[in-house]
Amino acid sequence: MKGFTPKIVVIVAVLLVLVVAAGVAVWLLFLRAPAPGKIPVVPAGVESVDKTGAGSAEPRFKDVVAVEPFERIMLKPGGNMTSVTLAVSLELVLPGMRQEIEANMASIRTIIETTTGETNWSDLRSAQGKLALKLKLIKKINQSLAGQNLAKAGIRDLFFTNLIMQ
Repeated sequence: MKGFTPKIVVIVAVLLVLVVAAGVAVWLLFLRAPAPGKIPVVPAGVESVDKTGAGSAEPRFKDVVAVEPFERIMLKPGGNMTSVTLAVSLELVLPGMRQEIEANMASIRTIIETTTGETNWSDLRSAQGKLALKLKLIKKINQSLAGQNLAKAGIRDLFFTNLIMQ
């Protein structure tokens, strides 16, 4: 048998060091438990972090209002899909107007349901169709709020948090 050449020994040693270093990196980054009592970093816009992991009654984002999810909104006839399940969140222009938005939630829900029902499923398949629906909803909701002398309680943005076509 031939002895090990120095080149092979060096290669094996380098590979062994790399494997050990990778193992240590995985342990440090992913497997190690966080230090007890470590205070989590709170991102900008987030009011507080719930340490128990349970939901709190206080909203995390003061400028975002979640609308109760919609089940099976019937779409405009003319396609393979007949309905959509939808969940939406509204970003407010002024966070202080949250109560006014929540007080008008019934009319906002009606606007979302009727406007979405006027949409064809083929429009909702594309990103452009979803964007067009989003912009139409923002415009109609803001018009409704302005008609009720709540122009300050406008909607800045609308987020589809769940959209399932059936």
